[in-house]
Amino acid sequence: MSDTTTTLTDALTVQRRMFAAVGRGDMQALRELLHPDYRYTASDGVEHPGPQAAIDVAERYVTAFPDLRIEELRSWSPSPEVAVMEVRYRGTHTGPLGDAPPTGRAVTGLGCNIAEVRDGRLWREHEFFDQLPMLEQLGLAGD
Repeated sequence: MSDTTTTLTDALTVQRRMFAAVGRGDMQALRELLHPDYRYTASDGVEHPGPQAAIDVAERYVTAFPDLRIEELRSWSPSPEVAVMEVRYRGTHTGPLGDAPPTGRAVTGLGCNIAEVRDGRLWREHEFFDQLPMLEQLGLAGD
């Protein structure tokens, strides 16, 4: 049984559980946190509907970086329904990242995540993450 079976309440609690589930590579625990009307918006502003969008993003990075660690740097919750968190991610690229084969290189970077909850579940998520520093660290960005 996952740790998400208890009643979920505020956005910051849900957001922390989300990052913990991703850090463990526990897609079932992540799925349990997601509202049926979930929407994910990436840094490019494109909104992806449905809980599978969250699973797809998490699996992409957990596959590429099996040792992925996500560290909370700062968080702010202006209301019980909204939380904002700055995170530091670290990992070693030992799995494919899209079409890019593993490089074996370590990466570290920063991101910002805005989470909104409805009915105690993650309803909307907007992630701001500049991929260029990660691609440069992997040697995958052009000069």
